[in-house]
Amino acid sequence: MPDGKLNDQLDVREAKDGLPQEIDESTLRKYFTLTEADLAQVELCRGAINRLGFAVQLCTLRWLGYFLREMQGVPEAVIETMARQLGLLPISPESYPQHENTEQEHQERVRRHLGFVRCELPHRQQLLAYITDLAQREPRIHVLRQNALDWLYQRRIVRPGITTLRDILTPAREAGMRSVYTRLAGALSDQQQNRIDVLLAVPTKATTSSDSDDAASSAPRSPLEDFKGLPGRESPDALSNLVERMLAIQSLDLANHPVLKNLHSATRRVLAGLGYRYTAWTLRRFGQSKAPSDTETGKAKRYAIVLCFLEAALAETIDAIVEMQDKLITRTHNRAKDEREALLRTTEQARGRAVAVLENLGSLVLDPAIPSDQLRERIFQYLPNEELTTLVEGCRKLRVGDDGSHLGFVVKQYRYTRRYSPKMLARVPFEFRGAPALGEAVEYLRRINKEDRLCPVQDAPLSFVPKRWSKYVVGKDASATVIVSRPAYELALLTTLNERIKSGDVTLVHP
Repeated sequence: MPDGKLNDQLDVREAKDGLPQEIDESTLRKYFTLTEADLAQVELCRGAINRLGFAVQLCTLRWLGYFLREMQGVPEAVIETMARQLGLLPISPESYPQHENTEQEHQERVRRHLGFVRCELPHRQQLLAYITDLAQREPRIHVLRQNALDWLYQRRIVRPGITTLRDILTPAREAGMRSVYTRLAGALSDQQQNRIDVLLAVPTKATTSSDSDDAASSAPRSPLEDFKGLPGRESPDALSNLVERMLAIQSLDLANHPVLKNLHSATRRVLAGLGYRYTAWTLRRFGQSKAPSDTETGKAKRYAIVLCFLEAALAETIDAIVEMQDKLITRTHNRAKDEREALLRTTEQARGRAVAVLENLGSLVLDPAIPSDQLRERIFQYLPNEELTTLVEGCRKLRVGDDGSHLGFVVKQYRYTRRYSPKMLARVPFEFRGAPALGEAVEYLRRINKEDRLCPVQDAPLSFVPKRWSKYVVGKDASATVIVSRPAYELALLTTLNERIKSGDVTLVHP
């Protein structure tokens, strides 16, 4: 489920203008090595504490683009590096600056020395416009914040304080998202907007005293909520339900709206996440303000969120169908393998029983004391008719033998896979660029499923059939006419389709 946290606030801890406690050696060498020009500026300061503090502020601005608000917590590695270059003892600079006017004077000198400027009103307005535009493509606050810091640093503008930065980012993001809401909603026709409103409507349901105990479990839900439920344990019925959900979303003709293609994927993910998180009741409340302007903005937000949610829900449902098909076909093969193993064990037991019975029967036949007309009776005394019949059938299976493959047992699962395969093959948007022969076979099955052709077919495309499947799929009847086993053909196709999806030869067309 997409992450839809849009109302997150600027993290004060993340944005705090401090130094990280762990700084590697290469960073210390690159940013905390003082040049001759740096040392000349430091020497203008009076007192060891002021010189050390000035040097730390200079290197911090050069590295990170801001001044430290306080000297408490400066890493020991930084203090030792600075002190060594300045010929000072590695003392704590917590008492820097030592006079009121020293801080402003020092910061002004550092700015001039490094070519930085204060973040004045024109800069803040430019940053606001930049972030507003960016927010339409990437509304996540941590991304906006990092882009704002990069923008400031590239222009050699000293990073403003947390409050100032938040006062820029918050309205910028809100303005950017309003623009997105308006653009998405404006692309919808009145009919499409009405479909969304219907999707959010909760049907009324009369509840009597006799069923009040079940009211919570049977409470009416909006159609939107039906698109959010988890698929549940894999089964043919669950897969069929997923296909029905996919069809229901597609029938709205909204999930693949052209306007979504021009919207950045990150923005679509954020809005889709809100669709998963908000209830239909919450979404209906957008646009119920007394102020006309807020009403229009709220409606636009509602339509934008649902539109992006439907796109994500359709893609998620299609992926869930493929994942469940993988589990079902894997389960089918595992069952077949288990059945074959059980049969092999039974066959081995039957072989031992058959040898013992043959030995005893041979003794009876060869015994001269048993008259020929009594032999049959003596045999059935030793081995009852029912048991002998079972033994003979087992011997026939022994004569047929095991072909070393479980695929013959997979074919027995045809009725199981048939419960979902026609609907899945007919509706799931597969793309066969890497497996055109398989695509031809799928299209063929779609056609004969539609025509309800259940008997063996001779015109089926066979070039996709793997060699290991051939003897199960293709055979000959009594007149030596080549026939195709429909169950084996379909099981071979479902298995191959699953394998080709995993290999990437077959993909799915997402909205």
